[in-house]
Amino acid sequence: MKACHLFTKLNSERPLFDRLFRWWRNIACLRKPSRQARSQDSTQGPNMTKLTHVEEQFRLVVESAPCGMLIVDADGMITVVNRQVETLLGYEKSELIGQAVEVLIPERYRAHHPALRQGYVQRPSVRAGAGREVVGLRKDGTEIPMELGLTPINLDGGVHVIGTIVDITERKRAEATLLEQKALLREIVNGALDAIVTIDAGGSVLEWNPQAESIFGFSRDEAMGRRLTDMIIPARYREAHTMGIQRFIGTGQTTILRQRIEITALRKNGDEFPVELTVVPFQFGNQVLCSSFIRDISEHKRTLEQLRQSSAFIESVLEHLPNMVFVKDAKDLRFVRFNKAGEKLLGYSRAELLGKNDYDFFPKVAADFFTTKDRETLRSKQLTDIPEEPLQTKSKDVRILHTKKIPICDSAGEPLYLLGISEDITERKQVERALLEARGSQQGEERLPRQHEP
Repeated sequence: MKACHLFTKLNSERPLFDRLFRWWRNIACLRKPSRQARSQDSTQGPNMTKLTHVEEQFRLVVESAPCGMLIVDADGMITVVNRQVETLLGYEKSELIGQAVEVLIPERYRAHHPALRQGYVQRPSVRAGAGREVVGLRKDGTEIPMELGLTPINLDGGVHVIGTIVDITERKRAEATLLEQKALLREIVNGALDAIVTIDAGGSVLEWNPQAESIFGFSRDEAMGRRLTDMIIPARYREAHTMGIQRFIGTGQTTILRQRIEITALRKNGDEFPVELTVVPFQFGNQVLCSSFIRDISEHKRTLEQLRQSSAFIESVLEHLPNMVFVKDAKDLRFVRFNKAGEKLLGYSRAELLGKNDYDFFPKVAADFFTTKDRETLRSKQLTDIPEEPLQTKSKDVRILHTKKIPICDSAGEPLYLLGISEDITERKQVERALLEARGSQQGEERLPRQHEP
């Protein structure tokens, strides 16, 4: 391709064209000898020999050119084509010589071309290099993108034009691919849910996507070229931020790059808000740029705070309930939660209870009963009410409990945990038993026969 560039970049490097032009000039001079020379037949032989040699040199240069070459006369007729033209356009030389150059031009441009050609002949100049892209027409009717170079020469008193053509199909295909990739990248950047901001080594904004506009309140036009620090960093942090960038540029050392961190950012209206930030540096040409991916986590922070408050509320309620509350995981039925009332009732600390199951604390018969009821509850996915169940505490005391067991399921309806709420009804049952005994004793006395007074 370097040789082809010598043909097309005529304003800078054109040694082959200079040689070609000199040869054509020599041919013209040899074809137009002086009157004295024409009257001296003895000099015709050497001149004709020299002419033949120059023409052969010219033919070899044209034929060996690595890009297509053709010569068109002032009337637009093709006089010379080389082998590369045949290869590129699919014609034989004999099919092109003597034809109007418009045969190589697509139909939609053909009507206007003669006027353009005539204008060039009247004001000839070297035209080549970038910006001379045209569309050519092959013999089979397909079109081919070409880079065209034009050089005018004077022959036989008229202007001829040397044209060089380079097939730029691959280059255009590569350019189209690059444009597609750029368009895809732009769609990704514009469609991102995070703000994407790119800055140069001086901290000036080079990229500002729509989400950045939405989050910070600055339009793209407002942001481009401005220092990022002055726009989105609160004043009290700006000096440290600038020093961090300068330290990275100078030493390559930093503590925040390629990490997800939380910082406080600033909106256009002056409001401060929390963001999650990731900064990624990259080399672009001879400069280092940094792209920041920024997510507004204000709503996330609010949700977390609401969840914390809700958890604290639930924790407070559970801890102050007079009944024992426990939670087991659905898979192994191990305790994952216990409240204070449960600790007090059983006599075990939370640390002793969590991660254990019923068999670690209770007799096997009791543990079998508890586990069976747990499994029935999880299988039915409904509340199970156990009016009475005995439970042995750490001190071997037996308490009577009224227990309700409730499955806690996920969004698909599958049990994750088992919630248990147990009321200690020991004293109540004792009172009930005492009342029954008293009532029975009273009824027995009433059935005894009374003695009659004498």
